[in-house]
Amino acid sequence: MGNFFNFCDLNEIENWLVIRLYIAATLPIILSIYYIIKKKVSYHVALTLITTFFVVSIGWELWLTYGLGGGLPVDQRRRSPFLKWSWGAFSIFLLWFIIQNIYVEAFFYHLQLGANGDLSWAPLQPLGSWFNPTIFKIAGRSITFQAQSSWILMTPIVYFISIYFYKKETATL
Repeated sequence: MGNFFNFCDLNEIENWLVIRLYIAATLPIILSIYYIIKKKVSYHVALTLITTFFVVSIGWELWLTYGLGGGLPVDQRRRSPFLKWSWGAFSIFLLWFIIQNIYVEAFFYHLQLGANGDLSWAPLQPLGSWFNPTIFKIAGRSITFQAQSSWILMTPIVYFISIYFYKKETATL
C-alpha cells in the first residue's frame, strides 16, 4: 500500500486516514445506489446525494487537499496535535472519554459491581467509595463521581502517552 500513495508523500498514518476519509465520503454514493436498487429512497434524493459528492470533490476538496490552485497541500498545512500539548486536543479526549464512560455506566454497568454502586479504592480512583456523590442521573440511573474520576485522571495520561509515541514514531520515519 505504501507505494500506491508515494505521489502524495504520505506516511502510513496519513495513508490510513485518507483511506478512511474516502470510505466515509463515498458511503452516501454506495448507499444511494443500494437504496435505489432496493427502491427504499426516491430517485431524486439519491441523485442529489451523488451529485453533491461530485460537486464537493471537484469544487474544493481535491483543490484544497492537494494544493492544486497554488496553495499548500494539506500535509504542509496540517499541524499534529501530538507534537506538543494542545488544550483543544485534550478537551476532545476528555469529552470523548467522559461521554463514553457515562454511556457505559448508565447503560452497561449500572450498579452491577456493588449493591450501591461503590467500588473499592484504586490508584486512578483515589477517593474510592469514601467520596462518591451522584453527579446526575440518566433514565433514573446514577452517574457517580467515582466512576468518572478515573477518566478525568486518565485523560492527561493518555494524551501524554499519545504525544510520546507520536514523537517517537515520527522521529524514526
